[in-house]
Amino acid sequence: MFLKIVGQYHTHSSVEFALWRSEETVSRMGEQKEGAKTEVARSRDNYMSWSDDCTKYMLEWYIEKQRDKPPTFKWKAQHHLQCANDLNDKFGITATAKQVDRHFRSFKEKWKWIKLAKGRSGYGFDKVLNKFNIDKSEKSPSKLGKIKFNYLTHSIKFYHLLEELFSDSSHADGSLAIDVNDAIENVESDGSSETSNHTSTAEQGLSDSDMIAPNSPAEGTTQI
Repeated sequence: MFLKIVGQYHTHSSVEFALWRSEETVSRMGEQKEGAKTEVARSRDNYMSWSDDCTKYMLEWYIEKQRDKPPTFKWKAQHHLQCANDLNDKFGITATAKQVDRHFRSFKEKWKWIKLAKGRSGYGFDKVLNKFNIDKSEKSPSKLGKIKFNYLTHSIKFYHLLEELFSDSSHADGSLAIDVNDAIENVESDGSSETSNHTSTAEQGLSDSDMIAPNSPAEGTTQI
């Protein structure tokens, strides 16, 4: 810009205008850069791969924190943040409180499916494999539907941890309740994507950006 102005004849007004345009371009570039940083931050908050070890640690963390708590105890944002910090320190990851909260709620919703299935006649439960024996006719959208059917009829990962964490209704937490339609969307693709070491999966199209650990019973893959 400097060489262009010096090398040619320009009036003061034209130089002033040229400099103004130059400053405007730089300003816009700065705004675009800041916008890109914001998008990266949002992406980091939305997408995370959960390994089996991280998921197990998270569930055990909540179980331990819940011990000896009164019936009125409720999970709060500070608990999710503390859990995220402990996960990050132990595994060297960058989980956020929001990601931990969503992962927790995803399992809580699945436990509701398990409880409902246990209450239905004709749904035999295999205590060895931790899965339900359900007729394929229940896969119909008008009944269980594909998502729930696939989850319940495969070996349920972390079943005993979920039972210990969520079976005590006295610790029900309204702040973690989510709409059933949202929950179904959140776990719609929440299945397993086996890897060679069975430690992580990739989530695909999961609105809550959480993914259940590898070899999860649900069909398909999930990602965060």
